[in-house]
Amino acid sequence: MAPAILGLLQFAPKLINLFGDRGSKITEVAETIGSIAQQITGGKSVSESVAALQADPQLAYQFEVAVMANETVLERLDEQSQARASEQYKVTHKTADQIANIIMKTNLPVVGVLVMVNVVAVDYFADQGPLVAVVSNLIGVVIGHLLSERQAVTAFFFGSSLGSKLKDGVTK
Repeated sequence: MAPAILGLLQFAPKLINLFGDRGSKITEVAETIGSIAQQITGGKSVSESVAALQADPQLAYQFEVAVMANETVLERLDEQSQARASEQYKVTHKTADQIANIIMKTNLPVVGVLVMVNVVAVDYFADQGPLVAVVSNLIGVVIGHLLSERQAVTAFFFGSSLGSKLKDGVTK
């Protein structure tokens, strides 16, 4: 990712969420953000846009507002994708239910085992700091993914969280 794109993060810290949520589309998101910055500032390059945003707080504010508007569009696309998944679920529900059942039954016990493995590894390799760091980080990544799977299953079957509904003003 270009350093100039990273420079835009200082003006709209929520941008990091766009990168995190869209893993494989980082380049596309970066290009979109760079394009927004160039449109707002009139810069010929992202680097020029970063300099213009640094020099003018009003432009920086306009950039942040434009990014938030774009983020709303991306959230709507995600909602449409979830709606399509729900429609497809009506047709292929048996397999989806089996996968969800496996995830919900096995992920927490696996997370518990991984935590214990981490504790044992920290104790056993106490004198080898770099190895402990690598093992702990790898276990942490796996635990994060396992918990994300559970969260995705819960979100699919039970819908949006109350926090998202409150944010959008859609409470009943």
